[in-house]
Amino acid sequence: MPFLIGLAFSVILTPLARLGGFAAGLVDRPQSGPQGERVVAGDPLKIHRRPVPLLGGVAVTVAALAAPTLVGAGGSPAVWGAALVALAAGTADDARPLPPWIRVQLLAASGLLLVAGGFRLGPSALLGGAAVVVLVVGCANAVNIIDGQDGLAGGLAAIASLGLAFLAEGPARALGLALAGGLAGFLLWNRPPARIFLGNGGAYAIGGLLATLAVEVTSVNGWRGLLASSLCLSVFAFELMATVGRRVRSGAPLASGDRDHAYDLLARRLGSRAQSTLVFWGLAAVAVGAAAAVDVAPPPAAVLTTRLTRNQAQ
Repeated sequence: MPFLIGLAFSVILTPLARLGGFAAGLVDRPQSGPQGERVVAGDPLKIHRRPVPLLGGVAVTVAALAAPTLVGAGGSPAVWGAALVALAAGTADDARPLPPWIRVQLLAASGLLLVAGGFRLGPSALLGGAAVVVLVVGCANAVNIIDGQDGLAGGLAAIASLGLAFLAEGPARALGLALAGGLAGFLLWNRPPARIFLGNGGAYAIGGLLATLAVEVTSVNGWRGLLASSLCLSVFAFELMATVGRRVRSGAPLASGDRDHAYDLLARRLGSRAQSTLVFWGLAAVAVGAAAAVDVAPPPAAVLTTRLTRNQAQ
């Protein structure tokens, strides 16, 4: 039910967010006329052909937060607060670019709201809280980094949230399903050629929600939850680490952009960004399948005990 409600919210709200983006001037504009997928002059990062509104993340975030509440599984108010702070930070950056250090501080504040709400990674209050903040900042930036072609980030996040929902329980499961539904509705408008983007606000909020789900899964399932949730987020983690490593090696600022991401390289090799997106969706689905296998597999101690018992019986 949370998935269907999130889907319905998103289907209704996404076109309204599109109109709102145009009205507010929150639009990503190509810098000059396109030639195929390459911009002839101006910003080489912009590969779209026409102005595209940036408020898709607002529709997804509202859908993800509202749907669980409607089915009586709203969860912690800290989740709402953290997601809305991340959404506001990214939307402010979309409206007028903020310095990187301010963006990081705002995302850290989002993570601190979760910590204040009792979210921890591990038994230590200090280290567990710090780990939550780092995870929120990392996931938010990972989603933003991978949001470089139509349908990619939204599809990957939908697959990851479905996987995390499978692993989670109670309100966290409802949140994961609602987020997946919200993203599915958004993808109807974000498929190539995209008519609306997530924007930095959407990327940050969705990344923060994925981090929240991962913390919930780990808190309930221990090391097994940590491994399974890491698998669900592995495509995002790979792209984040590869991007940071590439920029460190080249001496480029960490906050700079480029078109040498794995999905860019694959798109050039395949000659199609749509095919590149489908390949990445497939990789994410395999990772989520592996996470599910980790979750349902018997504990190693139980396997060892069973084998020892069989050996003794023989």
